[in-house]
Amino acid sequence: MSSLREFLRNEARQQMQSEMQAFQAMHAELLVQYRGEFVAIYQGKLIDHDADQLALFQRTQQRHPNRTVLIKPVQDDPEEVYSFRSPVLEGV
Repeated sequence: MSSLREFLRNEARQQMQSEMQAFQAMHAELLVQYRGEFVAIYQGKLIDHDADQLALFQRTQQRHPNRTVLIKPVQDDPEEVYSFRSPVLEGV
């Protein structure tokens, strides 16, 4: 059973990567129309958008249950940047 679970996880990862690529390809267009909103991407297409992420998620789950749907905010930079402060270790 674990091999089936692993297969399904890998399929979901590949689908999410595909949706991310579609999001990046559409980013310039999305930015013009949906800046500051969340968008839902499914099978490489924009399927919905909303300023309320939870409302978008709920609609998406209702319309596409058990499917891999990317929900991302439309911001100036298509890639989210995370900054972490690292503690300075003394005596190292």
